[in-house]
Amino acid sequence: MVTLKHDDKLQEGSECSFQSAVLYTTIDGQRRIRVSTLALPCTTMLSNLFRSADLDTQFACILKQAASEVPTAPLSRIREQVTNLCINILHSYRKYCATVSSSGQLILPEALKLLPLYTLGISCLPFSQALHFQMI
Repeated sequence: MVTLKHDDKLQEGSECSFQSAVLYTTIDGQRRIRVSTLALPCTTMLSNLFRSADLDTQFACILKQAASEVPTAPLSRIREQVTNLCINILHSYRKYCATVSSSGQLILPEALKLLPLYTLGISCLPFSQALHFQMI
């Protein structure tokens, strides 16, 4: 997993492109390169970001970050970090994107409505089992 950081401002409505290349050898010994390009629209509105969120991709990244900490951190702390990340995501949505409602009401973005369920699922399983499911 690669994390990118861009410090400059991006223009609203423009596109930001990401490109990666993998060089590999086939079984027959033939060298090949696979190039993937992804162009995404830039936005300054957090609601657009939540609307276009991909739950499976986000949760896969969360799991990979958690898996990288397994050798150095206790499982209870890793589970707590995953839970806190879910809470922070949903709190940000409520704070910056949702309309005003009662404080006891659960408000979830449509694209991430299963995030709490995924998070609960990962916290209920032994971590090694959860990683096995993520690899499938």
